[in-house]
Amino acid sequence: MGCQMGVGGHFSASEEATIVTDAIPGREDGSPRSSTSGGLLIRFAVLGTAQVAGSALSFVTAVIITRVGGADVFGQISVGLSVLAYASLATNFGTDVSGVRMAAADPGRVGPMLPAILLIRLFFAALSLATILALAPVLQPDPQGQVVLLIICASLLAVCFLPVWLPQGLENLKVTALCIFAPFAFTFVLTAFSALFSPTALGFAFSRFGGDALLALALSIWALRFYPRPSWSQIRSTIRDLILQSGAIAGSQLVRGLAFLSDILVVSFFYPDAVVGHFSAAYRIYLLFVAVSAMYFIALFPKLARAAANGAEALKSELRGTLVWTVPATAALTLVLLAAVPWLLPFAFGDDFTVAVPALQLLVVAAALNFAHKNYSRALIAMGHSGAEFRMTAIATFVGLTFKVVGTWQWGITGTALAILLGELFLLALLAWSAATKLKAEQAR
Repeated sequence: MGCQMGVGGHFSASEEATIVTDAIPGREDGSPRSSTSGGLLIRFAVLGTAQVAGSALSFVTAVIITRVGGADVFGQISVGLSVLAYASLATNFGTDVSGVRMAAADPGRVGPMLPAILLIRLFFAALSLATILALAPVLQPDPQGQVVLLIICASLLAVCFLPVWLPQGLENLKVTALCIFAPFAFTFVLTAFSALFSPTALGFAFSRFGGDALLALALSIWALRFYPRPSWSQIRSTIRDLILQSGAIAGSQLVRGLAFLSDILVVSFFYPDAVVGHFSAAYRIYLLFVAVSAMYFIALFPKLARAAANGAEALKSELRGTLVWTVPATAALTLVLLAAVPWLLPFAFGDDFTVAVPALQLLVVAAALNFAHKNYSRALIAMGHSGAEFRMTAIATFVGLTFKVVGTWQWGITGTALAILLGELFLLALLAWSAATKLKAEQAR
């Protein structure tokens, strides 16, 4: 469910809120929202659990599609989901983050924000759909694959009507967690239904569109029942403010998203749907590992932020403390997973997928490197150097994309996985260097 990167990947902006008044929906009692570390950890734990549970359900959905439809069908679906995920970032235009920030800072503006964000997203969705329609023969040469691609990407219309930023900005934990998990659950149910009655690529594509549409309908009804219709002047002013705040955020998201979302697309440019399906199976397992490991950083980041507030020495000590035990633990777990890969892929997806075992073994190592560099990424952000973190990520993204094109062209899906591993290693080196440089500069002050 790649689209969820753009919908539910930024929860920290809601921590800027202070107190949400009783007039704002989403308060589950009359007391102020807590900004204590305990409250942060509880919220992070709940949202992280929802994300991991959703990722696990997405993995099961992928297994169903592969077992019923085969590698060709799964390859077509995977290309469509990758295009949808990246187009969703463009459609959101950073409003998933700026919306959270504005709603948290000034809940009174939520009324005009709802139509303002809808209009911004509809504009960029129209541009995205026109681009996808023009590029469909390039992205998916097979005529049926093009239809599947367009059906899946029709979910961009649902993205426009998804005010996920609202429960995040108002710190409504229950609704936010549901927004993360519900699309996975809806799509799983519809996919299971399709597997029974319409086990085709078109049926599975409609399942994805239906899952997003159901969530958009439910969340829109929840949001609109609370707020009166604002004036057009309020909407115009809010659109202007949102565009000014969202432009840089959108650029950052598109660059970051390119690192993950280009992987399957690069394979699809060189190889048929069956090969894309084989790689997508391995890649799904890789993403599941990354999602599970991300839970650790949901809990770690507040500790790093508090340490950074106490000075560079405190942050350095906290960072060293986490690396001392996570590095050997990650290495040991990686060895176990490498041993399990030869039976894990065939067990989950079928014997035909043994061809992707070498790729998955490389991706397991890449997941370990991804976990390692997140330590330095979070340390940079905790110090207030998100710009430096973004620059390192952007450099590694474009270098990694070059690795992927060359690796896929020369060595197939194993080369793609090797390129992902090298990209993660390069990013680890950049972030570790940047974090060490910034820490020394902070200590020298």
